[in-house]
Amino acid sequence: MLKILMINKINDEDNFIKMDYYLLSKYNKVYLLKDKPTIRNPINFVKQLIKYYKLIKLEDIDLIYSWWCDNYFSTILSIITRKKLIYVAGGYDVACVPKLKYGAACNPFKKKVILFCLQNSDSILAVSDVVKKSIQSNFKINSNKIKVIHLDFDSGFWINKKESRKYILTVAINENNKYFEQRHNIKGVDRFIELARKCPNFEFLLVGYDKKLKQRIFIPDNLKLIKKIDNNKLLEVYNQSKIYCQFSRIESFGSALAESMLCGCIPVGTDAGNIPEVIENSGVIFDKVINEDIIYKIMTNKITFENPRNLIISKYINKREVKLIKLLNKIKIN
Repeated sequence: MLKILMINKINDEDNFIKMDYYLLSKYNKVYLLKDKPTIRNPINFVKQLIKYYKLIKLEDIDLIYSWWCDNYFSTILSIITRKKLIYVAGGYDVACVPKLKYGAACNPFKKKVILFCLQNSDSILAVSDVVKKSIQSNFKINSNKIKVIHLDFDSGFWINKKESRKYILTVAINENNKYFEQRHNIKGVDRFIELARKCPNFEFLLVGYDKKLKQRIFIPDNLKLIKKIDNNKLLEVYNQSKIYCQFSRIESFGSALAESMLCGCIPVGTDAGNIPEVIENSGVIFDKVINEDIIYKIMTNKITFENPRNLIISKYINKREVKLIKLLNKIKIN
């Protein structure tokens, strides 16, 4: 059994980080640092360094595990304690797509900080091949240091209740007005709204936006806005929806897409990032133009697909756990 310090603030919507905490805790003693100290508050930063330096020495911590490769607190703590460090690259933290203004590495200073973190880590876990390629192209890190370990999902929670379904759904949490336009564009919410406008006979749901969106953009009457909801309510929404849309212009993995498929939604997405890998033959992948005729045929049962839940289970469920155990066993031996 390893003793692991996990440095992450876990929010309600961060199901993938919660899953890692659960998987690591099954076989190891995990200490969770819920806050991520920043240098913007130097006094608190130093206090936290001292606090967790003492914890690492007192508890004889073996490893520091941290989501997001810009978490320099983890790197500094690893250096001064000489403990092994694993970073999980989720996507945005290692991306740089200037035309979409997407990625932490678009900022030259942040790019240097991320490079510093990556160079001083022992292993980098990318959630998809897309993310691995992003690390290699933006930071020139040795590929042997990067391991692709896909996300895992709670298939016992995200279930298909086989209820009557009438909605076309997308989830795109967007509560920060500072980054509204950017996230709206990245997640393809504009495409989803346009589809709703072109399909007035069907009901659409957009989760993660409140009614303030109507002050910015024209919203058709058949599109209902739902502010951010917890997982229990999201489970109900998935099971009330026939189609889940992922119209992103860039996507590192597509965790909500996979969750919806576990709940029985037929996936429809764009040919961007990791979306085609998640969907495969269980739904439809568009290039750029969203074909409303295809949407109509799906909603009226004129097109059928492979069971999306079975696809996600076969590709991802329990795979991450096995690979994490293998990786941690190597660390334990060394």
